Amino acid sequence: MALSFGTDGVRGIAHSELTTKFVQIFGRAAAEEFQSCSWLVGRDTRESSLPLAKFLANGLASTGGEVFDLGVVPTPLVAAASKIEEMPAVMVSASHNIWSDNGLKIFGPGGLKLSDGSQKSIEQRIKNLLETEPNEISEQQATPYLEPEADYLRSTVSSIEGRDLQGQRIVIDCANGAASHIAPKVLLALKADLVVINAEPNGRNINAGCGSNQPLMLQEKVLETKATLGLALDGDADRLIAVSGNGAVIDGDQMLCLFATDFARRDLLQSQAVVVTVMSNMGLIRAMAQNNIRVEQTSVGDRNVLAAMNEHGIELGGEQSGHIIFGKHSTTGDGILSGVLLADLMKRWGGDTVAIAASAMKQHPQVLINVPVAGLSIDVENVFAQEIINATNTLKGTGRVLVRASGTEPILRVMVEAETEQTARSVATALAHDIENHVIGSLPKPGH
Repeated sequence: MALSFGTDGVRGIAHSELTTKFVQIFGRAAAEEFQSCSWLVGRDTRESSLPLAKFLANGLASTGGEVFDLGVVPTPLVAAASKIEEMPAVMVSASHNIWSDNGLKIFGPGGLKLSDGSQKSIEQRIKNLLETEPNEISEQQATPYLEPEADYLRSTVSSIEGRDLQGQRIVIDCANGAASHIAPKVLLALKADLVVINAEPNGRNINAGCGSNQPLMLQEKVLETKATLGLALDGDADRLIAVSGNGAVIDGDQMLCLFATDFARRDLLQSQAVVVTVMSNMGLIRAMAQNNIRVEQTSVGDRNVLAAMNEHGIELGGEQSGHIIFGKHSTTGDGILSGVLLADLMKRWGGDTVAIAASAMKQHPQVLINVPVAGLSIDVENVFAQEIINATNTLKGTGRVLVRASGTEPILRVMVEAETEQTARSVATALAHDIENHVIGSLPKPGH
């Protein structure tokens, strides 16, 4: 069965699910969809990324177009290059997943992620090609793209309008990923007192015990070095989780709250609105209301956030996971840009990151439990409707329940938000248990 698009591109286990044949056919299907002469391709640091990128280039070039190789670069750089060159582009990366996974993130000309219609069209083309294309596949060398970092570095540095980060000690955790080379360059160009960790990729250590999903090492380093701020990227640097001077984590909701408040104070939020997802904390919603900032909610995925921003003319949006989109600067989540703008905000607001982060919003306790559903396709809202109603009723109007299928992994995400951690955990655990029992009952019996 062919892989399909999730919340952020296509992902699977490299070479067993995301095979070289599939990647080549994906490239051909994309080339047919866009009928483009030229493509841009970037990749992260996984050991599978380079060989997959070569077969991808072969597919993209199969209709006669030229393919330009950006090399190992962050996803937001690929999107930025796509916008500058008005070329479609593909990033070979599984983002925050483990090293053995890989994926394909595709951008249309102008650096925008694809509409649902374009994704479905490509999926159908892939299905048709898998049934007709021979197994023999070959590699093709792409044309190197000269100085891929130059424009991105320049635009990211200029995002803080001539100011710098001098006097701020910043620890940057590059997750041994695609930003290991360029993220330190950007911060050093802004005169930060920089400490760099996890910037020595070996093909298998991407996201391993580090980065935005696992910030413990960054928290320890911030305390050890008495840093002002810590910044943790993920494997392809399209998301950011920060750490304040006392080692406390600053998630995407808190950062979005700070940015929205700051933009409103400086008359940079003309829409007086932000876009968030259904996973965002109730504390963010209430903080925005207190600041007279309207909130538009959308489904999970920075692709959906950007679509809502464009539809409603909103300059700022983001996700709790750390995807922040600044409409003035980017067309996708950008962890490096978010880190630069956050550090600049902290410096302008007085530099006490502990107090600033704590003042952002009052977070409501959230508990998230993942329930494996490998091999099952589930209509969550219908199949688990009664379980969700029961859990919601238990909260008696003081919280909320959300169950959704992950767009990147074979799991269901069970989220419960309540006034206390104990209540949230109790309800989430019971709901996850009910769902697990339901799932187990749906699995085919041995021998059937």
